[in-house]
Amino acid sequence: IQDVLEGEIDFHWATMDHHGAPVLDITIPCRATENAPLEAIHVARSMEHVQAHINALRLRHTVFAIATALTVGIFLSIFTYFLVIRRLSRLDSELSEMHDDVQEPPHFERGDEIAYLSHVSHELFGNLIRTTSDLEAVLDEKSCLLKSVEQFNTKLEAEVERARVELLHAQDELIRAEHLST
Repeated sequence: IQDVLEGEIDFHWATMDHHGAPVLDITIPCRATENAPLEAIHVARSMEHVQAHINALRLRHTVFAIATALTVGIFLSIFTYFLVIRRLSRLDSELSEMHDDVQEPPHFERGDEIAYLSHVSHELFGNLIRTTSDLEAVLDEKSCLLKSVEQFNTKLEAEVERARVELLHAQDELIRAEHLST
């Protein structure tokens, strides 16, 4: 204490034994305006009390850190819900309601990635619908062409069969005429 009061050291602390019990002994100077120590505050606390206080502070800081992490997690969840998930759900419902006609894409307040995704997906579905209708028209045309080819094949087969029968009949006539002439 005397060294602190004389200004030789700024403060002093040590672990000591007082009546057989370990204590933390701290001496802090109280300075006047001319910077010379007027008094010294001397505190001695048992190590058990100091350790219990440190443990209580650790528990308090741990609880504070957990509460802060939970609060930040909740705010991030709410933030993510309103800025991303709700907008993506709206886009999903708009896209699932899309039928044969291309509607205007849903309008989002911000010009960000979700608005761009909405625009691109509407263009994609519009192109898909147009391509599907074009393919259906080509398929109908090819179906009609196939039917006409099948009808032509049927007529051709009938004509070939009729010509075969006529040729067989003509051959029989030639064979009979040859037998009669001999």
